[in-house]
Amino acid sequence: MRAGLCRAAVGAALAVAIAVGGTAQPAQAAFPGNVTLPPAGPFVNLAFAAYKLIDGSLSPSDVERLLLTMIAASNQAGSEMISHIDAHVAARAVGEARGLTIRFQNYQNMRQTWELFFFAGDAVGAASIDRTEFNATTDRKAADAIGTALNVVYPMARTAVHDAGYAQTAQDTLKRDYIQALEAIVARLEPVCTSTVAPDTPAFINEVRYECVAANGERVSDYQVRNVLTGKWLRGPVNVDQLKVDSAIHSSWLTAGAILPTLRTP
Repeated sequence: MRAGLCRAAVGAALAVAIAVGGTAQPAQAAFPGNVTLPPAGPFVNLAFAAYKLIDGSLSPSDVERLLLTMIAASNQAGSEMISHIDAHVAARAVGEARGLTIRFQNYQNMRQTWELFFFAGDAVGAASIDRTEFNATTDRKAADAIGTALNVVYPMARTAVHDAGYAQTAQDTLKRDYIQALEAIVARLEPVCTSTVAPDTPAFINEVRYECVAANGERVSDYQVRNVLTGKWLRGPVNVDQLKVDSAIHSSWLTAGAILPTLRTP
């Protein structure tokens, strides 16, 4: 298992955004400080690129470069949704998000036309439906699939609404809805971890096995062994927080936790 301090956990996710001239620094991800997060994936890159684009501190050329980053991230995110989510789970949310990512590939052209307003409306509608369905579903795997779609649709919706010149109150409402959606994902879809004391070991040996299962069904396990007489660790101890993160690499819980602190920044 990976271990160590979480130093600027979402720094990699913002590397491209900061490279285009911004100065905003990422907030620490919503995880304990004793974990190491995996490299930022397309969902996190998409959300942070949208965040940076909307803060208004970029030059026109930087905006164009950041849009290219968003387009590439959205395309990769759309593909990864299909790769990591069972086709029969939350198919509408995943399919609609995939369709929006395909349309987003033409974003630079649609920004100059009325098509932008249609795209913004479709993206806002999809985000609203996804959020409603997420709150309504009780199946963790389906909720995780919808949560993944949310992490694709909301950044594109916020970008389109901003560029289309929606009233600031509408933009603020969309941002608040996004934050509340991420908070719900973090609260509901945390991996579930269990521990079991290994049987048939010497009386002076304490062996404990841990397993963490993410909302999408992926699981990771590890174990620790301690000599109770000497207090010496023969293996471990297991970092259960790290085990949670490792199990959730393809789960919307990990993405939401990485994005949420920065999105809450005024």
